[in-house]
Amino acid sequence: MKISLFALLLSLAFPVSGFASGYVCEDGAGVRVRLYHYNSPKKGTRNPAAFVYSTAAEGTLLVAKGKAIARENTMDGVLYSVAGNEAVDAESVALYVQYKEGGDEQAPKTNIPGKLSFLKGDETVSIEVSCLRFTKRHP
Repeated sequence: MKISLFALLLSLAFPVSGFASGYVCEDGAGVRVRLYHYNSPKKGTRNPAAFVYSTAAEGTLLVAKGKAIARENTMDGVLYSVAGNEAVDAESVALYVQYKEGGDEQAPKTNIPGKLSFLKGDETVSIEVSCLRFTKRHP
């Protein structure tokens, strides 16, 4: 599954000021998650700053910021978790991105495998997503 051309152009045309890097992940059917990192060395440039979940049909359904976003590094990626809400009908929402930061940090990465999971009680529903990694360009 490939990231939409629209998401790629949007992320390049309208860079987010105040954020150093992040991911735009989509499922190809209107589900989108955007994860932004801080760009302030005092806050850490790889610490999550904002997690935004939306659908094409319903718009933005969940926004979490700063310390409300848990981050866990794994052997081959990173897992971001936030508390859910009524709009997403889940107790928690997690985004797993199969990308290990390091190496060539200036090159945008596309078609990175990911998984968006919704936890409600004992049930977990997961959606495969394709992610675009972006970095803020410094002059």
